[in-house]
Amino acid sequence: MVCSGKEEAMTALGQVPGDTKSVKAQIEGLKDYTNDVNDKYMEVEALNQQAGEMTKDRGDNEASVIKQPLSEVNKRWKSLLDGIGNRKVSLS
Repeated sequence: MVCSGKEEAMTALGQVPGDTKSVKAQIEGLKDYTNDVNDKYMEVEALNQQAGEMTKDRGDNEASVIKQPLSEVNKRWKSLLDGIGNRKVSLS
């Protein structure tokens, strides 16, 4: 998976810390984390484009073999991006 380590890192952040110093450190860490995840955006887009090309002239049964796992990748990608956004709001 493109970002499985990033998903684990997001989960490992735990609750928002109570002290200002730790919050500031997490905000800085989240910036680096976000940059790393954003770098993966092109890989996800390329994967979606390749899948689109592969399924273009295929029947529903053949296309579903590609589309179904890709749907899971896209769902996980969206969840990761939502998690980043939620964390930014929590740290604000």
